[in-house]
Amino acid sequence: MNSICLLSLNKMMKLKPYNVKIGFQLLLANIFLLSVFSYSQSSSSYPKKHFTFHIEKLDTSITFDVCSVNPSVSVNETSSYSWYKDGEIMETKGGFSGRLLDGRYASFFGNKNLRERGAYVKGRKEGKWTKWHPNGKINEVSYWRMGVKQGKYMLYNDLGQRMLYAHFRHDKLNGTLTSYEKDKVLAKTRYKNGVEVFPKLPHEKTKSPKSNKDPEKPSFFKSTVGKVKSLFKKKEKPDEKKPAKEKKKKDISMSSN
Repeated sequence: MNSICLLSLNKMMKLKPYNVKIGFQLLLANIFLLSVFSYSQSSSSYPKKHFTFHIEKLDTSITFDVCSVNPSVSVNETSSYSWYKDGEIMETKGGFSGRLLDGRYASFFGNKNLRERGAYVKGRKEGKWTKWHPNGKINEVSYWRMGVKQGKYMLYNDLGQRMLYAHFRHDKLNGTLTSYEKDKVLAKTRYKNGVEVFPKLPHEKTKSPKSNKDPEKPSFFKSTVGKVKSLFKKKEKPDEKKPAKEKKKKDISMSSN
């Protein structure tokens, strides 16, 4: 390529003055081609990080990026991984066995309308993902982090009216789920870690009936207690009562005399 530039420069020097301008333009063109050729050689020496594939099916088509060489990934058993092998996109939880999807992803209906769009990072969904109805209206909007739903979630019908609004945390419903009908609030339900939380009912304050202090004891109990008490009564001494009787007799005898 350098020899071509030198030859063109020698020819330009031999040209007549009115042809010098043309020769100079040819020289610039050769220099430009030389730079493009050298850049293409240098860029081809570095391997591509991604490959773009296109899959055509009867009712849908998919365009997506995959890793040319899978990076080192510490597999998370709770995450789902999308990977490409033998012309098919596979999705498995806790592992993969092909080229990981990494980068843009877009699928289309048979009528060329968008069906789904989002992005992958090392085989896992990341960021905002959107789905559409065949008529072009938005069907679903969700947010992902490291392959699990995290954040806002919206669902729409084919008329574009909102049907659901919720929040996800670690792929589970968390917070208030609001359902709509014709863009009006229909119901609200609270969730915590995927479990529905029911509202607490107000407690009614009821006065407990006062219990009787001493319920009546059975008759046999009374009789038994009486017998026990009689055993512990002090018996009167017979000697103490005799003098009183004797005194009364003496008084009667005295009065008769």
